[in-house]
Amino acid sequence: MNKRMVAVGLAAGVALAALAARADEPVRDLAFYFKQGMEAYQRKDYEASRENFARALELSPGHPRILYNLAAASTLAGKADDALALLERIASMSLWYDLEAEADFASLKQAPRFRAVVERMGSTRKPSGGGEVAFRLAAADFIPEGIAHDPQTGDFFVGSVRHRAIARISKNGEERPFVTQGRDGLWSVLGLAVDAPRRTLWACSTALPNMTGGAAKEPSRGALFAWDLKDGTLRERQEVGAGAEGHDCNDLTVSPGGDVYVSDSRKGSLVKTGAGRKPEIFVPEGTFGSPQGLTFTPDGTRLYVADYLKGIHRVDLPSRTVTLLVVPDDVTTRGVDGLVYKDGALLAIQNGVNPHRVTRLVMDSAGSRIVRQEILGMSHPLYDEPTLGVLAGGALHYVANSQWGRFSQDGTSLPSEGLVPPAILRLPL
Repeated sequence: MNKRMVAVGLAAGVALAALAARADEPVRDLAFYFKQGMEAYQRKDYEASRENFARALELSPGHPRILYNLAAASTLAGKADDALALLERIASMSLWYDLEAEADFASLKQAPRFRAVVERMGSTRKPSGGGEVAFRLAAADFIPEGIAHDPQTGDFFVGSVRHRAIARISKNGEERPFVTQGRDGLWSVLGLAVDAPRRTLWACSTALPNMTGGAAKEPSRGALFAWDLKDGTLRERQEVGAGAEGHDCNDLTVSPGGDVYVSDSRKGSLVKTGAGRKPEIFVPEGTFGSPQGLTFTPDGTRLYVADYLKGIHRVDLPSRTVTLLVVPDDVTTRGVDGLVYKDGALLAIQNGVNPHRVTRLVMDSAGSRIVRQEILGMSHPLYDEPTLGVLAGGALHYVANSQWGRFSQDGTSLPSEGLVPPAILRLPL
């Protein structure tokens, strides 16, 4: 496992379980068992490591990193068949790990089953699908995240994490500023959504180290902005969490009736608001691990939430019931950033797995479970952390190369060379 045996992501703002019955008694949750597995691995008690990772997997079924760590611990504990079965399951998810560079698997490397897994994983690195370039942005250091489309004019809107701005791209491909750098107090721009009937562009904005003028330890704050689509006039600005630090405005979606739902990934909650209203917590803090993309069913009765750490949740309205979607053994829904509903399926943009991909997650008739996955794009040569997408003209238009990963370690600067103009891909459906 070595450097690859890293935390499950529990440090990324995920809210842990409730307090234990006794103050001195540890909470035996996912974090507990993962930590115990890591500690046992470090002291070379591989059987104990294996047992703890198995318990962690029971609490987070199908989590690729736990599967991987369990496979490594099983190998070192002398459970070769168990380890190979776990690696085969990871490979069935169309994921890639550099198994040949992993010393923990040394005893397996000549086994035919291991060689077959290596070959299957290797095949995922060959470019497949993903679409063609619809347009590019002029500034290589734009660092786009969100994208929206106005069906009335055909214009696209793309937000900049770095420039604290929003670009407007006409249906002819002409790019011009919609909101210039920092105007109206804008921070890094994340999610975007057009409310066409009300001629409004909504934008999620968060104070981040990555934005121009951001500090290495920039206090995280989130705000929701609304502009008039015609002339870019600011209609209103709403603060998430009443402007308190430790919140963000990550992504958003607009219901058919004009309600706006926002994911606060740092608090693990959903916020509900709308024009002329005050944001209110709709799904309590700590419900999600790290909520990202949101998408409604056409009738507005169900909301699907991409939780980067746990998978995809369904929120039933108005009961506010939250259910984690069950998935087949050969599918993982971790690491989903962008999420779009279409024809009984979820179009998911996954940048939290390797390789990055766009996939269609087909649901059952009740919309309560994933029944199969259809990969629409994987290992595209332009992929450099794809982020969010929007439907337009029968196709998914999405950010292919946000280049988020190019920031310095403290998040404040970008390299002087190596960045390329961001591309928006068009993927016919």
